[in-house]
Amino acid sequence: SSIVKCDLRAKTKVGGMDHAHHLGVRDLHFNPNRMYYLASGGDDGFVKIWDTRQCSSPVLAVEAHDHWVSSVAVNSYHDQLVLSSGTDCVVRLWSFVAQSSVSPELKGASAAGKPPHPTAAARSGERRGGKE
Repeated sequence: SSIVKCDLRAKTKVGGMDHAHHLGVRDLHFNPNRMYYLASGGDDGFVKIWDTRQCSSPVLAVEAHDHWVSSVAVNSYHDQLVLSSGTDCVVRLWSFVAQSSVSPELKGASAAGKPPHPTAAARSGERRGGKE
């Protein structure tokens, strides 16, 4: 599946991401602080971060869920945090430091080169201290 960029004023296609996800694209969400960064979730279980100025490949891609990604959302205050939910009944909070609007000097060298990781996960029907 592809993501298409359109000029709404001219009503024309101006580019896009061909084969953005192996199967269908389920959800899109722009980074509110860096509007050229776009998060996508697809039926292939991946969450991908795209720089819409350079659409040839994603900036980041992580296999986030065992089944379809039903939604993605970028936190408007801490834009390195991306929330994803899937049809595998899991909600994950990811820390994608590379797409943050925080300056590189403030990010610190410790995050450089490390793959993204979920900071939290919750499965539907689970409670603190065990399952229902």
